[in-house]
Amino acid sequence: MVNWQTLFMVSLRRQGSSSRYRYKFNMENITHQVFPRCKQAFKKTNLSYEYCDLEGVLYNISLTDLQKLLLRDINAPREHAFKIVRTDLTQKSSKKRIQHWERIAPMFDHPLSLYEKLFSEMDEDFKPSFEWQQLIRVRCKDDKLKLQRVIWPKSIFSNFCRGIGVKKSTYDRLLEQNNGEVPMFVNPANAKPLPLFQVSDEAMIGEFDGIGIFPYFVDKHREFFVTEVDKLKTKIASPLCTLNERKRIEKANAGRILANEEGKPFYLDANSATTRIADGNVVTLKQLLERSVSHKTLWSKQSNKDRTCPGDILRATILSNDFSIRQLRAEFCKNFILYNIFTILQRNKKSIRSFSGNDNAPSFQFSWNVWDSYIWKQYQETESMKIPTDQASLINYKTKYDSFLHDLQTYSALVISEMKWNQFSIFQNDETTLSRFEHITLILQTVLTKSKMIRIFQPNLYKFMQDDLRPTLMELVGFTESINATIEPGFANEQSLQSANGLKKLANQLLYFEQEIYGEKFRVNRPIQLRPITLSANYKIVILDKKNAIPEIFQTLLKFMTQITTYFVKDLSEVELHGHMHCIDKKMLDKSKFMYLYEEKSNEEVKAASPQKEKIVDNIIGLLSNDEEH
Repeated sequence: MVNWQTLFMVSLRRQGSSSRYRYKFNMENITHQVFPRCKQAFKKTNLSYEYCDLEGVLYNISLTDLQKLLLRDINAPREHAFKIVRTDLTQKSSKKRIQHWERIAPMFDHPLSLYEKLFSEMDEDFKPSFEWQQLIRVRCKDDKLKLQRVIWPKSIFSNFCRGIGVKKSTYDRLLEQNNGEVPMFVNPANAKPLPLFQVSDEAMIGEFDGIGIFPYFVDKHREFFVTEVDKLKTKIASPLCTLNERKRIEKANAGRILANEEGKPFYLDANSATTRIADGNVVTLKQLLERSVSHKTLWSKQSNKDRTCPGDILRATILSNDFSIRQLRAEFCKNFILYNIFTILQRNKKSIRSFSGNDNAPSFQFSWNVWDSYIWKQYQETESMKIPTDQASLINYKTKYDSFLHDLQTYSALVISEMKWNQFSIFQNDETTLSRFEHITLILQTVLTKSKMIRIFQPNLYKFMQDDLRPTLMELVGFTESINATIEPGFANEQSLQSANGLKKLANQLLYFEQEIYGEKFRVNRPIQLRPITLSANYKIVILDKKNAIPEIFQTLLKFMTQITTYFVKDLSEVELHGHMHCIDKKMLDKSKFMYLYEEKSNEEVKAASPQKEKIVDNIIGLLSNDEEH
């Protein structure tokens, strides 16, 4: 499992020295770019809307419902804008502003209208979203017969009910209890009669007693109405419930349910929900925003006017399906890491040439390194994935994004290492060829400004990167096609893939050892202070490569990756350990590669260390590393 706080520290140590490139100095501006974009969008006369019905205030929306809204945001046509339709307001009023719009709009990729609309103002073609949300109790007029758990939608739609559907066994029992006559139940909202129907698909009722029949919303429910008049009635909209009618449904409430991806209801386990809340999960957007305030030091300076949690972080938290503050911290780390990757290009703009259409574009004779090929392959795989349309596919998509971001962070660390190693030659170019850094730029810029995944989970940062990086090499026509044509064909073979994975493992473990040395604490109540680089002087990293299989270029690259002195040896006896150097951690990468972290300690510290605390796994690694290859 990825430790995002460790990777955050790795990224923090490699951020630009100038404050103009620092995360906190730019995040407020990046988030606030939403407002002029929204303003510009709503100036259009032919703007198309995505109407999203909501029963209640958007600020108080449940995070489950907000996730569904964001899924619509992901899949909506690019030129559309979002407008909230309030189904709980039945009286006409003047234009109503969305409460805390400026804190909510940055969570959406599409422009979100500042004003809500009433359901009564919508034309007859608009149908609000219909979901099974609760169980209610229904009874006959004389109270003799009752159904304790009937599946029911949002209270606001109760007037649309045209009957109660039950399973055959329930139907027969009620018939017998009512002296052979079909009983008539009563709608708790308006006391109107509800006839009883026997459903053929008993799976739609499952473990419950019955289900409300709502033919206006559920096409399958129309089969219960056979006469032409009755068929016509099913297509006529009923008035939304008044406040008193909704209160009557609340009194009849017998529990909460949810609808799955197929629209079928399932019971929400109350114990499970309670446990999730106890684990730190929040239930509504209001709660998430309020609880995020305690973390404002992570993304803002004290001088910032707006210290609200950035919309990208809130959005990614909700789309992760883990509504906890712990997850919000992880999403902050990812947002920070992605921003710092972007600044590699931002800080070196002067070294990147721009080409107009009249210029002779440099030839794309790429000299692909393994780490270039690997990240490009990962990027292509992410781009080939289908956009998520439901919660299940969203979770898989988010998992893949997190994995890709981890790889991208490793790639950026390797790029920084390469820049230190070849600090003079990396920027050298001529009239016909690109410099090595321009090659890197084309790869990184393509990923950062064209990735569907980044746009889905970090839309504000994505648009900011697009705007900022636009005047550079990406103006060259057909770059993606050219780069695909020149990528090293041999990378598809197993050996190249193993080589890339091996480098990734080495780099990642090196970075984890680095964090173990510096050991800064991830704090949310005050700014995080980095420990001095000179601390690394008391440490050494030794990489045991028993088969001498790590290429020299990898060794040099890894040595420049960190300030810690790093050795590559074929045998541990080759390591020159001066003073009192003692192994404090070790990691087995594969059967022939091991990584050791040494620290210089005084005799007193060595004596104080308890041998019983040695891990069993360390002993096993020690045996393996000393084992002769056969």
